[in-house]
Amino acid sequence: MPLPVLHSFAGYAIYRAAKTPEEENGWKLALYCIALANLADFDFIPGILLNDPNLCHRGISHSLGAAFVFSFLAAAYTRWRRKKEVFKVFWISLAAYYSHVVLDFFGGTNRPIPLFWPFHRTLYHWPIWRLTGIPIHSGNGGTSGFLAAFLTPSVIEPLLIEASIVLLSCSFFNFVNPRAEIQPEPAQALIRFAFSFLLFMTAVAVKAVAG
Repeated sequence: MPLPVLHSFAGYAIYRAAKTPEEENGWKLALYCIALANLADFDFIPGILLNDPNLCHRGISHSLGAAFVFSFLAAAYTRWRRKKEVFKVFWISLAAYYSHVVLDFFGGTNRPIPLFWPFHRTLYHWPIWRLTGIPIHSGNGGTSGFLAAFLTPSVIEPLLIEASIVLLSCSFFNFVNPRAEIQPEPAQALIRFAFSFLLFMTAVAVKAVAG
């Protein structure tokens, strides 16, 4: 599964796409999008308490139906508080939550997910080479083995890949974004892009050597 680095960046990207210049308390919306982009992985909690972290992971929490439910609840809460832009809250919530599901589909393990549940009950998994992610296996290790997996060298590869994806994306969009407050110099942008690409290729090399 992708690490919170990439999920958080996806949430932040959705915040930047939805934010308007005149919007107040933008940091609250940013935190909301980042939190919602990581929310699906809270399905680890029941399994951790029962010493089998994968017990509920990548179930219906990783589905379009779950994204709709949380988006509807967020919109209903916004309407209850008598605030405007209910539909905007709904669509931002849907995009932030479902971004997690999409990233998990492309990265991580062979364990399929109910991508379009309840509209389609088929379980899906990406059959081609995975770009990023750390395989989480509870096995006989239980909760202790699950937590230890995050402290092993196997985390280095997905961390490098996800950091390079974030840096590459930031370098590109900051350079082409006409609304950016401070436009980078072409040389600075090129250096950032080259560093990000080098980091990405290093991660790819680590993945190839690891087999």
